Amino acid sequence: MLFERRYLSTFDESFNEVVEYLSDIATGVALRFVNELDQQLKALSEMPYLYPIYQYDKRFRKMTMSDWKYAVFYIVNEEQNEIIFYSILHTSRDIPTYLKNTHKLDLS
Repeated sequence: MLFERRYLSTFDESFNEVVEYLSDIATGVALRFVNELDQQLKALSEMPYLYPIYQYDKRFRKMTMSDWKYAVFYIVNEEQNEIIFYSILHTSRDIPTYLKNTHKLDLS
C-alpha cells in the first residue's frame, strides 16, 4: 500500500531555502540535490518506516541523505495513510531546538 505524501509549508520553505542556497553554488548542484531528494521521498511512499525515529524528538522520523548534509523530518500518519513532511534541515543546525520551537504538535 502506498502512503500519500503531504508537505507542510515549513517543509516547502526549508526546501526552497536549500535549493536557493545550492543554486548559488551551481545550478547543476541544486538539480542533483532535488533529483536525489525526490527519489528518496518517493521511496518513502512504499516504505515509510525505512528511517529511524529521531532520538532527540521522538515525534519525528529522520531521513538522511547520503551525499548531502541535510536531513528530512517527517511523521507517518497511519490513520490517514500519509507521510507528513515537516522540515529539511542542514545537520549543522541546532535541530532539536528548531523542531521543538517550530513544530508544536502533540502526537500522544
